[in-house]
Amino acid sequence: MLTKDIVSTLEQNGFKLVEKVEYYDEVKDMYTLFFEQDHNCLIIDYNICKMKEPIFDYSEYTNKQNEYMFKYEQCYRFYVKNDEDLEIALVTYNTLLSTDNDIDISYNSKCFERKLSHPDNTPLEEYFEQCFIEVYGNDGYKYLEKEYHFQDILGSNVSIDYVIETKDKKYAIEENGVKYHHPQLIGVDRYKQQLLKQNSLVKFNFVIFRWSTDHLRFKEKMYDDI
Repeated sequence: MLTKDIVSTLEQNGFKLVEKVEYYDEVKDMYTLFFEQDHNCLIIDYNICKMKEPIFDYSEYTNKQNEYMFKYEQCYRFYVKNDEDLEIALVTYNTLLSTDNDIDISYNSKCFERKLSHPDNTPLEEYFEQCFIEVYGNDGYKYLEKEYHFQDILGSNVSIDYVIETKDKKYAIEENGVKYHHPQLIGVDRYKQQLLKQNSLVKFNFVIFRWSTDHLRFKEKMYDDI
């Protein structure tokens, strides 16, 4: 049970509320709060795994997160349902910011790499790769690293759909089918695991970009985002 006011608690810890997103007009106990502190961002999801029909628009979720990921130096996200969750979010956020970022996350390509245009591509992956080639050409295509494996902050082996490294930035691209990533469909435990992976990537200085299956309907928007 959550007895503390999230906004007041975080403001007392030096955060400033930037935006509140509610997913249903008639549901007030289910929302996402976006806070800033210095050049960093903290996102708090309150009770967004709560099931309600119809489920909220996942493209709204991914588009809003992408916006904040590109705006701030580091952007961490946590799920909160009770006082303990809120305390864990604060402690984890401060720990991630205060510890060394220079961590080696190189992966063993011989063991893990899956070739581009592999027959197992999902429709969303295939669509993304086609769009990427149309924007950057075949020469740019070779810079996509697929199935990039690394250890998260707890030492578990996880993978990223795509990674692109430039001189200044490392980009992690995740293709998110609604069925396997939507908070309302996967439940609290799996959603927290998803955020653990995401926060690990942020800790390792990746900028994360998520696409949902809804992007399949808006090709021009995908071109712009790429």
